[in-house]
Amino acid sequence: MIKLTFTRPDFENQVVDLPEGKTTVGRASTNTLIIQDETVSATHCEILVYGREVIVRDQASTNGTWIDNCRIKGQTCAGHGQRIRFGSVEASVELPAPAFGEPDTEVTAIHLLGSVKKDEAPQPRQPVVIQPSLRAAA
Repeated sequence: MIKLTFTRPDFENQVVDLPEGKTTVGRASTNTLIIQDETVSATHCEILVYGREVIVRDQASTNGTWIDNCRIKGQTCAGHGQRIRFGSVEASVELPAPAFGEPDTEVTAIHLLGSVKKDEAPQPRQPVVIQPSLRAAA
């Protein structure tokens, strides 16, 4: 499974699994990945996952969504080891090793999202909350 490992010292070592489909990211409780930090917008971005493909789509966030050190406008792909920054909260993308003989993905995350919207809404997931550690606040 694809993972985000948070690297900012007060969020360090918090890991989130990114399931297939769309993960909404932001400070609001309506997101599937809630990051409790003032630099993260209420509806900050979306992360689309299909197989080993990861697409990050900014949602006009105030402090920006960044891949490595480039602020994204619209959407872009993220690969293994790249850093995604939500405002000032940074996480590293971890992709599992490809299975031997695994074909390249022909259907993209964008196509998957369109299919899901046409067919039926996916089952709601429990939100994951990422927050600063108490140790860092002391």
